[in-house]
Amino acid sequence: MKTIVLLIILMIGSLCSLKAQIQIVPKMGVLYSNIQGNEPNLLFEGKAGFALGGDLRLGKKWLFQPGLYWLAHNVDLKGDSNSANPESIDERLNFQRVHLPLMGVYKFNLAVANLRAGTGLPYSFMTFYKENGVITKDMLQQNQLALDAEIGADILFINLDVHASYGLNDFVPDLNGSNLWWISFDIGFVLM
Repeated sequence: MKTIVLLIILMIGSLCSLKAQIQIVPKMGVLYSNIQGNEPNLLFEGKAGFALGGDLRLGKKWLFQPGLYWLAHNVDLKGDSNSANPESIDERLNFQRVHLPLMGVYKFNLAVANLRAGTGLPYSFMTFYKENGVITKDMLQQNQLALDAEIGADILFINLDVHASYGLNDFVPDLNGSNLWWISFDIGFVLM
């Protein structure tokens, strides 16, 4: 009986200390996305979209921070498809992606707020593409690796972040150097 009581006390103590090292942070925000392009006849113009998701923070000072986000991107494409056949292009690329960041983050504990800075290599995949012009879903990279960076602050239970991502592979494989990049401004709540 004493052993069972001792085990229950140890389990409760372990859960309390583990709770101090785990945080759940749901977030939403606005993002600006664009496609870097090297084609002289095509111009990509970034537009606003939005992000919805959250992070799981594991650790106290050095954090492992996996996340799950749903991103809605909008990018305008203007120009000519090629100089031999000047077909005018003026369309909006409207697509949605699931973004799975795995971040390493360092947290600075201050009296008023906790500041964070981190980086990671996320994986993302396309979930929706609205075909309305020359570019079809089959012409776009469905899966993408990227380099992410994030800075943020936790003030009381409110989370404020700036998150940037740069694709490491061509988003439009037929266009060399067509990397998808985006930056988001997020607000969230620190739970636990």
